[in-house]
Amino acid sequence: MYKENQGNAARYDLKTVNIVLPGGESTDAVSAALRVINDMRQLYRGIEADMGEVEQVLQYQSDKFEDPEKRYAWQLRREYSGGFVEKGLELARKYA
Repeated sequence: MYKENQGNAARYDLKTVNIVLPGGESTDAVSAALRVINDMRQLYRGIEADMGEVEQVLQYQSDKFEDPEKRYAWQLRREYSGGFVEKGLELARKYA
């Protein structure tokens, strides 16, 4: 199970990433992540946590799975496409 998940983890489009769950069930990474986030919502409600702060963090994470444009990989690809190396070196010089 671990090797299968590891091999898929680096894919750019999470809809093409399949996660094998305990018990052998296979699902896409987005569905698996949203399931975990929803389980976390239930857990925190059960222990009477400060749901305002918890919900803010969990919603931020959900948004990244539901909207690819909110993922760092997509933002970097958009920012640096058509000259990744040149733009990366330019940014490095700027910070140096």
